Amino acid sequence: MEGRFRLVLKSYRRGRAVQLRAPGDGGREATVLRVGGKASEELFWGALGALRRRGLVELEKETRSSYRALLKAEAGPTVGGFLVLARRAKEVRPLLYLLERALDGDAVLRVFLPSLLRLAEEMSGGRPSPKVLDSLSAGAKEVVRKLWRVKL
Repeated sequence: MEGRFRLVLKSYRRGRAVQLRAPGDGGREATVLRVGGKASEELFWGALGALRRRGLVELEKETRSSYRALLKAEAGPTVGGFLVLARRAKEVRPLLYLLERALDGDAVLRVFLPSLLRLAEEMSGGRPSPKVLDSLSAGAKEVVRKLWRVKL
């Protein structure tokens, strides 16, 4: 997936959700993946804080129902892989630590996280399906537990 990504925290009737958006067909922006649940706000603000500290956010905009941050191109796939990993996570803090390490240049995480997003797209034949995302997320969490000894 090429182009600039946008990280969005969006309000719905049933709560909030984090979205990762990228250029789609015809130049329109398309939602690549969505993560909802109780921890979605902590996930969004934690990731946005890590990106801001490293100068990877180009533009931010707030409306009544959403908060949007335009990411630098190099950060998008890493954030996408991080969101795949964070799906259905009960505890977000350990995962935010991994995102920060990846953004700081950890060689293995810089390959591992973006590969999750690419693999989800390949397995789904385009936009990642929820079933594929959930399966990859579960498997990736096991890899994280073993390699980085993170308790999830």
